[in-house]
Amino acid sequence: THVAYKVGKVEKSVWVDEIFPALDKARTGKLLDLDPEDANFDELLKTELSKIYDNILHGDTKSAFANADEGFKLSLKNAHSRVLFFKDADSWLNYNKQYGKDVLVLLDEYMDHASMQVAMLRVFGPNVGRNAKRLTKFAKDYDTLAGVTKSGSQKFGRMFDHLSGAEFAVKGEKLAKLGSNTRALLVTAQLGSAYIMTLADLSYGALTRMLVGMPAHKTVNGYAKFLWNSKNTKALAREARVVAHEIGDELKNSSRFSGEKFESGYMSWAANKLMKVSLLAPGTAASRTSFKYEFQFHLRDLVKKPWEQLDKTTMYMYKRYGITKADHVAMGKQKLYTSRYDRKVQYLRIGDVEDGALRHKYYAMMFAETETAVPTIMARSRAFMMQNSNPGTLTGEAWRSFWLFKNFPMTIMYTQLARAANVMLTHPSHAARVAYPAALLVFTSSMGILLHQIKNLLKGEDPAPLNASTITKGLMYGGGGGFFADVFLQDTSQYGRSFVQGVGGPVFGLIEDLVKLGQKPIHDGLYRNKNSLDKLGPELLTFLSKYTPYNNLWYTRAATNALIFDNLKRNIDPKYDAKKRRYLKRLQKEHRGRWLGDNLDIERQPKWGNIHSWNPVEN
Repeated sequence: THVAYKVGKVEKSVWVDEIFPALDKARTGKLLDLDPEDANFDELLKTELSKIYDNILHGDTKSAFANADEGFKLSLKNAHSRVLFFKDADSWLNYNKQYGKDVLVLLDEYMDHASMQVAMLRVFGPNVGRNAKRLTKFAKDYDTLAGVTKSGSQKFGRMFDHLSGAEFAVKGEKLAKLGSNTRALLVTAQLGSAYIMTLADLSYGALTRMLVGMPAHKTVNGYAKFLWNSKNTKALAREARVVAHEIGDELKNSSRFSGEKFESGYMSWAANKLMKVSLLAPGTAASRTSFKYEFQFHLRDLVKKPWEQLDKTTMYMYKRYGITKADHVAMGKQKLYTSRYDRKVQYLRIGDVEDGALRHKYYAMMFAETETAVPTIMARSRAFMMQNSNPGTLTGEAWRSFWLFKNFPMTIMYTQLARAANVMLTHPSHAARVAYPAALLVFTSSMGILLHQIKNLLKGEDPAPLNASTITKGLMYGGGGGFFADVFLQDTSQYGRSFVQGVGGPVFGLIEDLVKLGQKPIHDGLYRNKNSLDKLGPELLTFLSKYTPYNNLWYTRAATNALIFDNLKRNIDPKYDAKKRRYLKRLQKEHRGRWLGDNLDIERQPKWGNIHSWNPVEN
């Protein structure tokens, strides 16, 4: 897989001369409809390689579904990929190191591509494009006959473009690279504490376990077990065949908040590395692996029961995934797997089921419920957010920038909130119809309040007392309110954020901060006859503290602020003490203060009583 900006760093002739001796010329030539026996074969092959060079840089990108004809074929997700055969593994590795992508990224793309191809062939048949077009036409004609004025063809087109890869085709390399690097920079600077937010997975995991019929009380223990990831735990996970899927999902786990997979370049490397060292990616993988591991034990106990004795919850889940009585009986006859590491451990390993259709149904149930228990990225939500826009276009970069950091609440809307609506409408138990949405609100808000208190403690501040502000923050941090809570319940009056930064997203916030940084001295000089250059130093330092990569890492943030940025501000900002007094006064109005001193010394115990006391914020 070629990375366009890496290839573009060298001249066309240099690239051709470097790649030519590394290729299996005969196989590559046949792929390009060249005859290896031709006397001019080498020159013809170099000519074709020159064309490939141009395609890598400028691309022949995929057409959107709405503009494609019925004969178009599915191809690789990366629109600039060109198939070449290398003569050996070393040649491929050397080329990939200089001009390609990280091996993990390649594995992720291959698994995405292969699974997408298989799934779309299963749904649409051998000619995916033609059948999808005809299906859309049939639906439109039916709507016309039925008098339906609102068509769903646009939604279908967005989903098709997302799954087929047309949405990811780069149509402006320089703008796409600038946008991706900017967003990666913001990830490294502002998502260092995002791991704390992933602890909300415990509430989603418990809710999903309750609905599926699994014991919810094992949620925390399973998470801790797989996060610690001892040698024995790793062996058990590999044996259960629930860890291999997470290898391909590592980039997906890392991008659950940003919504974007950063694949190449130094800033992309830094963003992906941050997700690992902050524990966001390992924590997400631990939650997902734990759920899939426990699911197979649950399945062992479930299939032992006669069909007539299954409860309403089980029948509801079975109906959802098309599992019939015959499937249940057949699964009950499956031999249990006995662990090689602990002979007492037995469970029903889905991968051992020989019947492909039966295995697919139970795998579909396990994977779909894992996505609900540990929300990461949903195709439906991403297709809606991107609106058929491509990287490198003004519209595409604007949408990607606006939705940066909003992927998680949008995913919650398409998983847990959609699940709550479905339960309320279709669950056979009236008690479950009320209990599930109520539990979702209570569990997520309670977890959100806990996360809010953890963030306060990590900053060296006392926990916040219970009041309307704390509860709304709990609803926002827990994710139970989805995108709307994330936007409308946030407090844009704190930390100097404006409405644009709060709603428009961090990219627009960065642009606004840059404009203010350069505009204020000029504006004051031209229109106020005032020299404000003395404020430039403190404002620049505030800007750097906000946008310095890794400064927001949750377990070092208090130390870096106290030992580096606060000391620098104290020396160059004449209003530092006044700002500090205003900050402490704000905390005082919230009935709390700081338990951690300026030099990281513990001045007193945090006010633990705030956690369970009701105390409104003073005006």
